[in-house]
Amino acid sequence: MAADPLVSAELHPLSDTQAEVLADLPRLGPGQRLRIAGLKGAARAFFVARCLQHQPRPTLCVLDSDQAAEAFAADLGLFLGQPEPNGADRQTPLTPHLYPAWDVPAFEGLSPSGDVVAAQLEGLYY
Repeated sequence: MAADPLVSAELHPLSDTQAEVLADLPRLGPGQRLRIAGLKGAARAFFVARCLQHQPRPTLCVLDSDQAAEAFAADLGLFLGQPEPNGADRQTPLTPHLYPAWDVPAFEGLSPSGDVVAAQLEGLYY
């Protein structure tokens, strides 16, 4: 029986992939990217949290929607050991910040709400 060439016979457990990435993190220089694909749900935030705990550095994570970004930021905060949003404010170098999209269509001549601008500034400041 021949193997299907479109299906990989070798699956990489998350722990093996994480070990390889953690070994490569110190070699990444400024402006270099690390792209990881194939993770679903909270596994993405877990993977990023482990990388940040191993080598703390400013990191940009881009997601496809506001809902996905909010869920990712919440999961990342959980894995980094951050307090609940309604708890005491404690800023650490590993605190995730959500950079929200504008809440108005582009080229409409309108400005985003004050809450959106404040959240964007907070994301840029930290």
